[in-house]
Amino acid sequence: MVVFLWRELRPPSSRTWLVLACSCFAAAVGLDFLTGLNATHPFNILFRLDERFYHDFENVNHRVSSFEEFLEMVGITLCWVVFLRHFTTLAGPRLVISMHEKGASGPAA
Repeated sequence: MVVFLWRELRPPSSRTWLVLACSCFAAAVGLDFLTGLNATHPFNILFRLDERFYHDFENVNHRVSSFEEFLEMVGITLCWVVFLRHFTTLAGPRLVISMHEKGASGPAA
C-alpha cells in the first residue's frame, strides 16, 4: 500500500507526510510491544528505567501506553492530511466547498 501511495501521491510533498505517518505507526507498535512484555523479559527497557528512576512501574506503563495511543492518533491524522491533499489536487479548480444552502441569500435571521 505504501508503494502504491508513494507512486500516486500528488503533490510530491505529501510523501513526507506519508513517511511521518508511517513513522508514528511504527513507533506506536514498538511502544505497544514494550508495554506488553513481562517485567523479567530481557528486552523490557521500561522496567529497567522504572527500577532506576521512578519506582512506580504501573505509572510508567500507563504513561507509555498513553503516549502510544497519542502516536497512533497523530499517524491517523497525518494519513487524513495526505488523502485530503491528494483528493483536492485531483479535483483541481472544480472543487467548491460552500457552507450555504442553495438559494440562500445569507445567514438566517
